[in-house]
Amino acid sequence: MKRAILFAVVGLLFLGAGLAAYAQPSQYVVNVPFPFFVGEHQLPAGVYYVDSKRPFDSSPMTIEILHSGNDAGIALQTAATLESKDKAPAAKLVFHQYGTAYFLTQFWGSDGRGKQLAETSRETELARKQSPTDLSIAAR
Repeated sequence: MKRAILFAVVGLLFLGAGLAAYAQPSQYVVNVPFPFFVGEHQLPAGVYYVDSKRPFDSSPMTIEILHSGNDAGIALQTAATLESKDKAPAAKLVFHQYGTAYFLTQFWGSDGRGKQLAETSRETELARKQSPTDLSIAAR
């Protein structure tokens, strides 16, 4: 009986540790070689830290985007949860490109789950005139 209780307690500890590790925020670094829009904000080219504040589940998640040369950040509420069918997913940012204008549209974690950002009115206006080109940049 004591042995069964011990196994149950050890099993719960491992389960709790696994859930705690899963729930921890994930920070990624990405070098974006062009200026881009995040929501209504235009950001310069450079190295960015992308920090997801909630796990990749079905709930809304806040993504913080911090420029390496600046303390100011942008926090975004995501619009939809995405799941990749890729067998070897990699963390990345996906942009929609309209000529020389780039809009951050998706954030993918290294577990094959991602979040879709809401389209801004500026992007909607450009999309009426031309179709976007998708551009992915790997994060680490």
